[in-house]
Amino acid sequence: MRKLAINAAVVLAIVAAAAVAWHMRGALVLVLLSVAIAAAVRPPLQVLVRRGVPRALALAMIYFLALATVAALVAALGGPILGELPGAADRLVAGYERARAVGAAGSGVARMIAGSLPAWADVMGRVPGDLGGIAMQALFATRSVFELITSVMVTIVLSVYWAARRDPFEMLIGLFTEPLRAHRIRVEWRHLWGIAGGHLSAALVRIALSSLVLAVAFRALGLPFWALCAFAAAVFSLIPFIGVPLAVMTGLLAAAPEGAALAGMVAALTFAIVVVVDHGAQRILHVHCSGPILLVLSALALMHVLGFLGLLIAAPVAAMLSHLTHLGLQRRTTWHFATRGVLVPGLPSAIDTLHGNTR
Repeated sequence: MRKLAINAAVVLAIVAAAAVAWHMRGALVLVLLSVAIAAAVRPPLQVLVRRGVPRALALAMIYFLALATVAALVAALGGPILGELPGAADRLVAGYERARAVGAAGSGVARMIAGSLPAWADVMGRVPGDLGGIAMQALFATRSVFELITSVMVTIVLSVYWAARRDPFEMLIGLFTEPLRAHRIRVEWRHLWGIAGGHLSAALVRIALSSLVLAVAFRALGLPFWALCAFAAAVFSLIPFIGVPLAVMTGLLAAAPEGAALAGMVAALTFAIVVVVDHGAQRILHVHCSGPILLVLSALALMHVLGFLGLLIAAPVAAMLSHLTHLGLQRRTTWHFATRGVLVPGLPSAIDTLHGNTR
């Protein structure tokens, strides 16, 4: 009876913790993102510390270089993107209405689909004509921008704290776990967040390089929305499985009004740049992908909870889950043979090889 009560209490505690985490998922995402950033910072930080650079100075150098890179990217593409947004919106509206008109003039399935599409005014809703409604929209937009800036600043500050000091989770492990087991848990904890940090570093490198290279190429080819299309293609390339086709489609749609030859050239160039940058970043930063099934399940679950952001973080989450599954399989199999007095010398390496084949 006592064991049943303890198990029930544990289950209730887990359910309560899950409910609290769900209601605080916004803050939880910021905390986990800051831990991932700190994990991405630690490898170059350790290299600089081993070369004699003071830890505080090395941390300041790394964050200054990262923020300077982001600022340079924003300065190079931010202005052109803002300038291209009105024209891109007008072309989107014109293309939507043209597609409705062409479909309505056709027959069969095309006419049925066009008839089910609402007018653009019904899609976007009518803009209120009074000053009060416009003022409220401006207020909500300002509030959203302020919340975004605040979230970014909080994430950066927390990541600096995690990188500069010892992880609180590691300190809790040392307090409540025996030394040998605590050491093993710390090693796996650092490796787990190292996986997340590696994926985050690769994503930032891919966005920066792909955006800049595509922007230069699109501008040289004379595309009308070169900055917006370059940045959109770079962001789309992070989505698992369909990222590269979406990036190619972005360049193709941008160049389609300029002619079929230019559209084909832009599509091929976008594919080449995105694939080369992707494989180069993964190889240099030693980033491994998880199995396709786990990646699809992670993408679907995260997309349901976080929307488009969930698609972008599906790869690191799937890699972390794959590592945890590998650890559980290795320990369970080792325990299974150990309890039966059977020694299998090649078992750990065989499990590692199996896990490596799924990466």
